[in-house]
Amino acid sequence: MKDIHHCLCWAHLRRYFSDALPKDMKSPEATLPATGIAYCNQLFEWEREFKNLTPEDRKIKRLEKEKPVLEAFWSWVESANEKVLPKSNIWKALQYDLNLKEKLETYLEDGNCVISNNIAENSIWPFTLGRKNWTFCGNPEGANASVCVYSLVETAKANGELTIDRALETYLKKE
Repeated sequence: MKDIHHCLCWAHLRRYFSDALPKDMKSPEATLPATGIAYCNQLFEWEREFKNLTPEDRKIKRLEKEKPVLEAFWSWVESANEKVLPKSNIWKALQYDLNLKEKLETYLEDGNCVISNNIAENSIWPFTLGRKNWTFCGNPEGANASVCVYSLVETAKANGELTIDRALETYLKKE
């Protein structure tokens, strides 16, 4: 679809660095993974500060404050990538970053985009937990219908503009 851009989640990227932290160190603060986490945390800190801005103002602030952090981050990633062992956890984190740089920066283009999809993931978590126990689907078509209705309900809840009853009524009237 035209004008749709894929934004990747910085919480997932940060998790790669967390997984690469040495487990047997008392003070891992000076390690490469800790540096990666610090860059991510700085971005999340700015995002918390910009939370209540309009999308237009958020985009402006992101470009002003976060773009320099990202430039430093990418420079660090390229430099660190030359120093790590291939196939190590930190190498995997750095490769994830390098391979997906463009999509990780997409959120800068639109103040409506979020830096993390944790809210979306948290909203589908009950569905994910229950799907193995639900037998009403019966077949792929039933599963698809279930996903569509669940997505509609969660979107209505997240936006607070429609009641769930109204969202379902609207959905069920369409073919």
